[in-house]
Formats: sequence, C-alpha cells, structure tokens
Amino acid sequence: MKILTISSVFPNKNLPFTGLFVYERMKHVAAKSHVMVVAPVPWSPFDSIIRRFKKTFRPARAGKEIRGGLEVRYIRFFCLPGIFKFLDGYLYYQSIVKPVAGLVKKNDIDLIDVHFAYPDGFAAMLLAKKLGLPFCVTVRGTELPYSKSFYRRWQMRWVFKKAAKIISVSQSLSRVALQTGASPEKIKIIPNGINTDIFYPRSRSRARELLGIERKATVILSVGGLVKRKGFHRIIRHLPQLQNSVNPILFLIVGGGSVEGDYSKELQAQVQDYHLESVVRFEGQQPPEKLPWYYSAADLFVLATANEGWPNVIVESLACGTPVVATDVGGVKEIITHDYLGFTVPFGNSVALYCAMEKGLKKKWDRDRITAYGQNRSWGNVADEVLAVFKEIAATDNQQEI
Repeated sequence: MKILTISSVFPNKNLPFTGLFVYERMKHVAAKSHVMVVAPVPWSPFDSIIRRFKKTFRPARAGKEIRGGLEVRYIRFFCLPGIFKFLDGYLYYQSIVKPVAGLVKKNDIDLIDVHFAYPDGFAAMLLAKKLGLPFCVTVRGTELPYSKSFYRRWQMRWVFKKAAKIISVSQSLSRVALQTGASPEKIKIIPNGINTDIFYPRSRSRARELLGIERKATVILSVGGLVKRKGFHRIIRHLPQLQNSVNPILFLIVGGGSVEGDYSKELQAQVQDYHLESVVRFEGQQPPEKLPWYYSAADLFVLATANEGWPNVIVESLACGTPVVATDVGGVKEIITHDYLGFTVPFGNSVALYCAMEKGLKKKWDRDRITAYGQNRSWGNVADEVLAVFKEIAATDNQQEI
C-alpha cells in the first residue's frame, strides 16, 4: 500500500518534540508499507509582526525533511491567529490541495491517513472527495473540546460520516466520536505505544547522580508542554503542605512551550509566590532518550491535566517502573487499570489530588510489576493494528470499484 499521512502536529527542526506520537506510529508503519507525510504548518501575513513581540510564535517553516526514513513535506496553510477558527479546516484544504494532488498523482497513493478530526480531518475529507481516495481519521484528544463548538462539531460530524474508518486512541474518545455522529462499525480503538528500546528502568542512584538530585530527596515528576491545561500549577499549590509530611521534596517539571502556548512565566511566578525556588526545578524540553533517566529518578509521576486523549507520558513512566497519579480524564483510566500502577482522581478535586500524591509518595510500590505492565505495548504492535485497518479499507474500496 501507498499511504499519505497528513498531520499538522508533527516534529520538525524547529519543534523537534511536537507530535512524536504521530511520528512514531507512522515510522513503524513505514517499516512495512510505503508512507509519505505532509505536515501542514499554520501561516498568516501577520506572523512576522507577532514574532517581534513573541519570538517563539509559529517557529515551523515550509520545506522538506527526511525523519527516520520518512519523507516529510511541510506545506504552509493560511490560518489567522486567534480568529475565524471555524474556517481553519477549509483554509487548510485550499492551501494544500494543489501540492497534495500532485503528490498523489505522482506516487499513486492508495489511502489518506489523517490525524485529528479538526482541522486536519475536515481538510482531508475535502481532499479525499476531490482525489477519489478513501481516508482514515485518527482522533487523539482535541476532538473533545472542539465538540463543544457548534461549527467545529458540525464539521467533525461530516468527517466521521465520510471517513472509511475512524481510529480512536482510547475508549473515551470513541464515545466522543459516537456522540458526534460516528457509526459504531467504523470505529477501531488502537491506543498509542511506546519505544520499548528507550523506555525501561535505569538505576535510580545513577539517574539521580546524572540529574544532580540528592539521594534522600522525594521526587515528583511531571512531563508535558508548559500550557495551563497540563496542570503543573495544580501540583505546585500542594507542595507547601506536602513538605509537612514528606521532606525533603523536589518537583521536576520537564517540558517547554508548545503550539498551544507557553505558561512558564505564570508557573515561575507561582513558585516565587510560594517560596518554592529550592523545591521546583524547571528542566526544559528533553529528548526522548533522556526521559527514562527522569522517570527512573522519580518516586512518583503526576499528571494533573484537564484534557487528554491517550497520554503517552503515563505509559512511559510505567514502563520505567514509576507509579502514577493522574486526573481521570480521557483515556487515563484505561491506562491506570489497577491500584498497583497508581491512582486516578476526579479532575477539579484538589483535595483528592493532594491525598493521592501524599499516599503515592508514602506507598511501597512493586516497580518490577509496574514495569512489566508498562512495557506491554510497543509501537510495532500499534503499526500492525493500524495496517490491518488500512488493508480493510483498501479491500472494501477495491470491492466498490468492481
């Protein structure tokens, strides 16, 4: 099969950690099939003016790269910042239709594989119709907040109606798709995987030595883009009280600004307000190869997020033997299925979050058992399941042509 993957959330030289979950899946699919990638990047004539005041605004650029054997084309799509977001899908389509049509014709593409129902999915739906190709859409998490917008919900409804198949990374997101008009027979649940060659336990003492962490410190870790949604501030507010029962304590924040924004100044101000400069360390963005050392050095991984699809950071933590406390959103409860892995708490329940963190820091965990569970799903498994869906689409499409 020849597959064209379309995703505006994909790593590039200026944003190397963006969309790694899309990259990893398609890199492993490409090991067994032919894959080309189009990664549209948002653009408007006002971007250069905005960058005078906000240097990190829209750093990605049009061009071409080879990543892990994948041929990736970054094509600009017109996207006005902050306004007319209900037009993003159509403007996305208009911006990429000509170059994508040329690629499809030149490379005899069989299937369009698109990630996120909006705006990517809406643009792919229009492309598929124009080019006479089937398309498969993967829902990954943004569909839940977008479903609350009338115009985006209406557009996603059309995407789900026209898609040959819908891949959902969690049961919870499949319910969002169903509520937005998807047919049950179209949906296939395929959770993300992890790179088991990278994510496995390291020596705790060695990890702490490399990261400059005191041997006796009790370490909380959180990993993700520094945006308000991820909830780092919800953890910070509990640190003064945790110090009364668990001391010395250290909170490591791994991550940086993302396409969603940058909440780092607010977090740093919160740390100063609570006089926690010696307790909270901002580690910045780290490459995947270094993350296992952070997970291995930590006593507890905490994700106090407001919205997720299938948060890979939780699986990565478990694969490294580190227990997890997380808010019960998206597919979190589908990952933390037993108390021996960690605890889930209702989002917005601050008391429950504190109690779970305190309990998690004091509990004696079976890290070997946690590791065995976390390493149970690789990207190779995911690629096989995704290819099975693609082959089913191709077979159905061929029968329709006959």
